[in-house]
Amino acid sequence: MLDSLKASYTDLSNANRIESIISDCRKFGYFYPDEIISLIDETLKEVRDAGNRKAEVQLLFQKIYIVSDAYSDLETSKELSYYVLKNLPATTDEQIQLLDFIARTHLANSELIEAQHIYQDALKRLKKIKTPYSIAHTNVYWGVAVTYSESQNYQKSSDYYKKCLDQAQHQNQHFMAACCFQNLADNSRKMGEWKLARHYLDSAQRSLKTISNDSDRVISEMGLFNAYGDFYKSIEKLDSAEIFLKKAIRLGEKYDDFFTKSYAMHSLGSVYLEQNRLDEAEDLLLESDELFKTRTPALLVTNSRYLYELYKKKGMYDEALKWHETYTALSDSVQKVQHVKTIAQATAKYEGELKDKTIDLLKKEKIVEAQSKEKYRRQWQIIVVLLLLTLSIGAFYINHTRHQKNKTKIINQVLGEERERTRISMDLHDGVCSQISTISRLVKNSDSDQDESWRENVAEKLDNLNLEVRDISHNLSLIKYDQKNPFQHIVEDYINDLRASIPIDFTVEFKPEDEHIYLESNRELVLFRVIQEICNNAIKYSQTAKMDFVFEKNGQNLIASISDYGTGFDESDYGNGIRNIFERIEFLNGKVQLDTNSSGTTFTINLPLKKTELKEK
Repeated sequence: MLDSLKASYTDLSNANRIESIISDCRKFGYFYPDEIISLIDETLKEVRDAGNRKAEVQLLFQKIYIVSDAYSDLETSKELSYYVLKNLPATTDEQIQLLDFIARTHLANSELIEAQHIYQDALKRLKKIKTPYSIAHTNVYWGVAVTYSESQNYQKSSDYYKKCLDQAQHQNQHFMAACCFQNLADNSRKMGEWKLARHYLDSAQRSLKTISNDSDRVISEMGLFNAYGDFYKSIEKLDSAEIFLKKAIRLGEKYDDFFTKSYAMHSLGSVYLEQNRLDEAEDLLLESDELFKTRTPALLVTNSRYLYELYKKKGMYDEALKWHETYTALSDSVQKVQHVKTIAQATAKYEGELKDKTIDLLKKEKIVEAQSKEKYRRQWQIIVVLLLLTLSIGAFYINHTRHQKNKTKIINQVLGEERERTRISMDLHDGVCSQISTISRLVKNSDSDQDESWRENVAEKLDNLNLEVRDISHNLSLIKYDQKNPFQHIVEDYINDLRASIPIDFTVEFKPEDEHIYLESNRELVLFRVIQEICNNAIKYSQTAKMDFVFEKNGQNLIASISDYGTGFDESDYGNGIRNIFERIEFLNGKVQLDTNSSGTTFTINLPLKKTELKEK
């Protein structure tokens, strides 16, 4: 192949020959990397001797591409990129592409922070490029999207993939467009947006047909088969997932593509695991594990977990424990997600205890079988049944008692808080407020020689202080319960008070409008305080300009949705206030769903209504 290429350059001028060599490197580099690298090295010697530094940069770029994509040798790719940056006159466009190569190496080594810093540098350099569309734009947007995806910010990642897609479509980069569609589909799948994921996959399929370069088309097709396999696996259409993953394996073997083959085997093994085709799953997962060790260590984490689950299903607990330890160790070393470590440690402890108990039980059963005494075996069976029954009854009693204690604790806490609120409110109203009013009147009616403006200023400040203390008193005071007064009126009164004092757009909606909601007094109190807590948190911390309250009486349930449009917060790091919300709604036998991101926060409360609360008063 190399000889035939060299022969094609014989009749070309020197400039055209160099240009043809660079073009052939792009065309054949992925499929014939050894031959093309040899051709590049020979040509590099020639252009260096001739002092053609521009051609040297272009040839080194092709070598970096081949080393990175065909060999997956990212360290060598990084070294070559630094060499070009430091020693050769690269354009701004080329400098940005070299930064992209370096950042890719950091990503492959799970050095996410370093990659993010380099891509931020590249984004700044993009501003120096006059044209709005370039390969540099495409590569940087792609890299930034990958960093956000690795940090599990899939929405932000999708935003940059869309920018990359826009670049690719304007530059007729059909291969890159297909890759963007595939990754948009993957992000949508991870966010549970199945229809959108399928739309992006079908768009990738259409883009695939427009790719003219054979190598790019094959690479895109291999990635698309894996993407379809992951999609169908996520929506539990395992037969369809199997079809696409087998296609990916066949293409990977045909074109000797390591990643496509190993990833597809890994995914197909997980499909077989869910289908309980354990022997087939074992063969695929073990083989993919060996392949991942050589070139893709990050995927070893998931593969180890699948093998752990497989051997647990097979009842091979020693093997399961070994793979669980491997999974835990890899999770710690790769440092993918911090909370995975906590879960893995807790799971390891639980599975260790379960393993010991299971092995002990199996030993006892084997002893019973060896003794071959029917009566003795039956006695053990009776003992085991009685033991399990006793443990079940005991566990039920303990859980029931604990639940009742928690109920009592919560209601006492709520009532205690209300008593204290009422006491403080009365003290403020009857004591402090009356004294402030008295002082205000004395100042206003004073005949002293003090300056009139001074007295008016003092009186005004005392009046303002009086109003503020009354507001505090009103907010602390117990809401007035009247079985003839529906819950809607209590909420509307509260929201009206907020509208009068806080510059936030509050909207309240009750469905259906003509059907009132009546709750038992204690339950009404707990629910009202939960709504108050959610509202106070949003006002204090979210920086929202709007809040929506929707209350819907749906059959035998009351569904309350409270939304703000602020900054959101980290669900894994909430405090006692949020925890109290969950505990109090659980006390009412209800459920709370929390959805929060950078666009806002929504609490959805589903509260079962008692029979007495379903009747119109």
